[in-house]
Amino acid sequence: MTDLNFYTVATGKYNIFIVPYIMTALWSNPNSTVEILTNNIKFVTPNLKSFLNEYFKERWLIKKIPKQFASWFNHSKKIKSIRWLTQPEIAAKYTYIGDIDLPTLEDGVLRKHAGHAAFINRPYSNIVRTGPKQTKKKVTGLHFVCTKEYYNKLTIKIVQRFINGITKGSWSISKLDECLLYILIQRFIGLPPKEIYSNRGAKPWERVLYRPRHGIHMSFGRAVGGWGVTNTWLQRINMFKDSQIWKDSQQFVDKKFKQKFSDSTLKKAAMENQKRSEARRLSRQNKK
Repeated sequence: MTDLNFYTVATGKYNIFIVPYIMTALWSNPNSTVEILTNNIKFVTPNLKSFLNEYFKERWLIKKIPKQFASWFNHSKKIKSIRWLTQPEIAAKYTYIGDIDLPTLEDGVLRKHAGHAAFINRPYSNIVRTGPKQTKKKVTGLHFVCTKEYYNKLTIKIVQRFINGITKGSWSISKLDECLLYILIQRFIGLPPKEIYSNRGAKPWERVLYRPRHGIHMSFGRAVGGWGVTNTWLQRINMFKDSQIWKDSQQFVDKKFKQKFSDSTLKKAAMENQKRSEARRLSRQNKK
């Protein structure tokens, strides 16, 4: 049994992130595994298998999304919801369910989120979204769970009822993805206790609103300024690009990902992010 398994879903154009996701997660968190569900595994050629096994033997798994979700592939929120309604195959003490388009560049994912789960006294690490523009009840799409305890409460039998409702169209689209996860947690696991929302600990994860991104969010639906690229992330990316695995992977990484991950694109993203941060700072200052 591994300590931490990264688990997520990729379909369509987001399949370009699968190989980079595996490489970055296991490069930055070497005692982990990665498991990815996809609708098309034809790209997993013998050469790709050989390459991944050379660096990460028995530490990765790419498998086809179960047939019962076939009708969901025409809607992004349904696709994203699959990760909340399935259970990973790889046995691990902890599972980190993330976004395929958010490559993991930071180490210590297990230590930090296990600390947060203990702080909120729940078998998961996540937060309820808050803010003046927040109108729906939902959590974030970055969900860390204590595998056995969490899935003992959120059983296959329970989630099958939700799968049936969504497939039949009796479940509102507006209540999918992060809203669906909120509902599952609220009904079967328990939201973070309200009395600790004001608590602040010495360590970052000793705060109820602990919501780190362990990389940059390279979504097709975001302008580069919204990827969250900082100089710190640029340093980590350069470290990854200097690694032998990145150098040896070039024939297996899609050219569209390479363009998004190019030095020029990332530098532009960092500059745009800095402009956004400065604009927000000035806006807050003017309101005082």
